[in-house]
Amino acid sequence: MDPLGPFEATPFLAVATSGGADSIALCILADRWARARRGKIIALVVDHRLRKGSYAEAQRVKSQLENDLGITARVLRGYKSSSGANVQAKARAMRYRLMCDWCVRYGILHLLLGHHREDQAETFLLRLIRGSGVEGLAAMSSVSELMGVRILRPFLTTSKLRLKTTVTDARQLWLEDPSNADRKFSRVRIRQLSHLLEEEGLESIRITNTAYHIGRARDTLEDSQADLLARALTLNAAGYGILNTQLFKQARRETALRALARVLICISGRDHSPRFVRLERLYTAIMKGQGHPRTLHGCRLAGYQGELLVCREVAAVCQTLPIENGQELIWDRRYRVSLVSPVCDSTLYVAKLGRIGLRQIIKEAGINRPSMPSAVCVSLPALWCGEGVLAVPYLRGVKEHLRPMEKFNVTFRPFQPMMSRFYTLA
Repeated sequence: MDPLGPFEATPFLAVATSGGADSIALCILADRWARARRGKIIALVVDHRLRKGSYAEAQRVKSQLENDLGITARVLRGYKSSSGANVQAKARAMRYRLMCDWCVRYGILHLLLGHHREDQAETFLLRLIRGSGVEGLAAMSSVSELMGVRILRPFLTTSKLRLKTTVTDARQLWLEDPSNADRKFSRVRIRQLSHLLEEEGLESIRITNTAYHIGRARDTLEDSQADLLARALTLNAAGYGILNTQLFKQARRETALRALARVLICISGRDHSPRFVRLERLYTAIMKGQGHPRTLHGCRLAGYQGELLVCREVAAVCQTLPIENGQELIWDRRYRVSLVSPVCDSTLYVAKLGRIGLRQIIKEAGINRPSMPSAVCVSLPALWCGEGVLAVPYLRGVKEHLRPMEKFNVTFRPFQPMMSRFYTLA
């Protein structure tokens, strides 16, 4: 654990727990580690609601942890989702969102995941099949950041067999997820081929060693990207960026391409990069100085005061969320919004400001233009009551002309950070 630090003097850790052998072992070992430092852990059990009886199963895991191991546990219930395509990817995204939200709400900095050596090898092979580059083939990082929470994976070099032994020695049982044997999933098919790969000398430890070496190369690339973005990008706390194209053009092509992808991921709120062909096309346009507005990956890019404005594409913002007093929500995968106290008796909801809302507040404020580019304004989260705008916290220039906004709080907190290292907002 120590190489994954730093930690608080008395660490408080959250542990993702499915009830499988790897997560039960993680709970046992993390609990021992934390207690030795006068700290504690809490286990987070997610009910994905993907199959009948999932809630009862989650409750059984919670009872086992609390009654047999003395570990406090919480069950987090997901929203119902259709099976459809990419069901595992959707479930994974929901799981991360629920757990990170919980950690942020209760001030927990570290979330431990039980991914082990075989998981890492399977991830590498899946990404190899998909033609991934350095970022993908480096597979999972032992330390990363998501929504302001440090994601720690201490078992990436530990075999699943060793984890099962840990659970057995503690006289505990574990659950077997039936989806782990369902051949409709690519990861399962690769897992079932592992013995053939091992016969040819391609064991999981060799694959994970390769991923580790590629990960070191990825770290070097990320350092270059972070250095470029620190110099060339001003990231505003409202969720948009201003890119100095001259500094950007001076960077190496590969560094600039990857840095551009990070900007688009962060500002769009998405968790993956745009398709490389489209990214290259956009990069070429920037290099040629083609200043007319372009859209990619849910973002809008346009010339602005001699530089390049990168903001959310308003047409891609479609979410409308009802909100009640005391409620905290994630809106558009980018903002954490909360209503501290009621502002009216009618139903309230959070939606993009849009052009109609922008005209309303400009008229009400009696000003010619808002305090930031209109392309940014229209995609901002606003508190609505019927057809009227009540609050747009980021537009400080009109704050006093709207109803009290200290009751409606908004913080830019994208699903993925600008870089794995913290990036300061302007």
